[in-house]
Amino acid sequence: MLSVRREGEGLTAQATGQRITTLVAESETRFRVNETPAVIEFKRDERGEVSLVLFQNGNEVPAKRVK
Repeated sequence: MLSVRREGEGLTAQATGQRITTLVAESETRFRVNETPAVIEFKRDERGEVSLVLFQNGNEVPAKRVK
């Protein structure tokens, strides 16, 4: 599981069992994970639903938003 949270003006991410890391904006929808070679990209579908894709180690892992 990957949790993404707003912290002040920025975003942080935390994978299960890992420490919290800062996300660095590359664009309005694309963020570099600060301490590992990974990128998170947010996408909005035609209904306005938001999801994300994690790009890491040559893999593209889609995820749906859960609250």
